[in-house]
Amino acid sequence: MADALTAWIVLALWFMVASWTYKDNPLFKIATVAAVAGGAANGVLVNIDNIYLKALIPIMDGTKIWLIIPIIIGVMFVFVFNPRYKWLARIPTIFLMGISIGAMITGVMSAQIIGQIADTASSLTGGNLLNGLIVLIAVVTAILYFTYSKEQTGVLGNLTTLGRYFLMASIGPYWAGELAFHMSFGIKFVQIIIDAIGL
Repeated sequence: MADALTAWIVLALWFMVASWTYKDNPLFKIATVAAVAGGAANGVLVNIDNIYLKALIPIMDGTKIWLIIPIIIGVMFVFVFNPRYKWLARIPTIFLMGISIGAMITGVMSAQIIGQIADTASSLTGGNLLNGLIVLIAVVTAILYFTYSKEQTGVLGNLTTLGRYFLMASIGPYWAGELAFHMSFGIKFVQIIIDAIGL
């Protein structure tokens, strides 16, 4: 019964969100607010559970007393609401920003920038030369498409148009896959409803 009720709610929210394709309406707004509120509530509950299980219990057991440091850093965020001690909230903000930027730069540099350059170069040196040339042309023209310092006319305009086609050809299948995923997700809940009412 609970699965069927959940499926009905999800299906109703799904149709409410899909109603936006007709025009902006109150049903769409209700569905988006419900989704954001549900996600926020779930996030709060998960984080409270994580703090209790992964920090408070090890601290009280005496096995990981050093976990008091991230708890203090987290509590310092609350001072953002106090005008007098608002400056204390900057310390954990800067600390977390530094860690995030460091992790992001190392991950982006190795996985996305260096990895993609290596993959583009390897497509030219190994395997099919024609495929390698197509990849190289696609990369160069896609980069040129995002060049805004010069007016895109003449030869540059033709190259950026080609780059736009390559971008559409690469993004299109991605969004088609996303659509197929969400359709299969909706079909699953429809199937749960059909099974629940015995059709």
